[in-house]
Amino acid sequence: MTEQAELLSQPKRLGVLTALPEEAAGVVSRLTYVRTVDAVHPHTVHAGLLEGLETVVMSGRVGKASAAIGATRLALEHRCDAVVFVGVAGGLDPVMCVGDAAIAEACAQHDVDASPLFPPCEVPLTGITRFGVDRHLTDLLDTAATEAARQLRQRVDGAVLASLKIEPDQANIARGLVVSGDQFIESRDTQREILELLPGALVVDMETAAAAQACHELAVPFAAVRLVSDSANDTAAIDFMRYLTEVASPHLGLIAERFAAKLAAPKLQENTP
Repeated sequence: MTEQAELLSQPKRLGVLTALPEEAAGVVSRLTYVRTVDAVHPHTVHAGLLEGLETVVMSGRVGKASAAIGATRLALEHRCDAVVFVGVAGGLDPVMCVGDAAIAEACAQHDVDASPLFPPCEVPLTGITRFGVDRHLTDLLDTAATEAARQLRQRVDGAVLASLKIEPDQANIARGLVVSGDQFIESRDTQREILELLPGALVVDMETAAAAQACHELAVPFAAVRLVSDSANDTAAIDFMRYLTEVASPHLGLIAERFAAKLAAPKLQENTP
């Protein structure tokens, strides 16, 4: 990593973007000196300190357009010099079970198709099918997700975890391709179609790749983690709502807290006499 890249990966102000208010709530609950920055605009925004790091948390609403707008607002309006997307997603890879975490190593939009002018899934006029992530941020997010899984039993009732068949100590923290599209996936046939287009995809959601594209265009370091809420099949809607309301919110708060602590560590060391 170059010195310039390392500085960009140690932000002075972190932007945390979610799609749903339930996802944001767990992060906001971990803030100190929290204040509501914008409660009128469709993108609800809170700011405060997360483990000593200036942090802006935005609930940006569902879908690719909302995610791109949210990432852009965090970068330009709120002057965040790094953005991390946290939320839930449907599992595509059979090894991804409810409660596991997917750390994005690349992001693609499965519903972009301007063929035959451009290859399927390639964003026209960019030459890009898979948008990258910041390596340093991603490494820290991976470690943070592992630590958060170990602490989850302290935040969520054991009976709830058992009923959802979640074993935090055995959670799979996988790194790979996260794919997005403006569609809630609840069909095995659609699953297969996505995997034919983008082999090796771990999870599917409706926002991450669009936020990654916006950050790429703005040269803002980006990383993302998605907790598996369902298997993107015929039971997806049932699994999604229960997991979101009972487990995901505190779990995402823990991940964000551990992530911010690692980002803030170099700054704290600099200020130590």
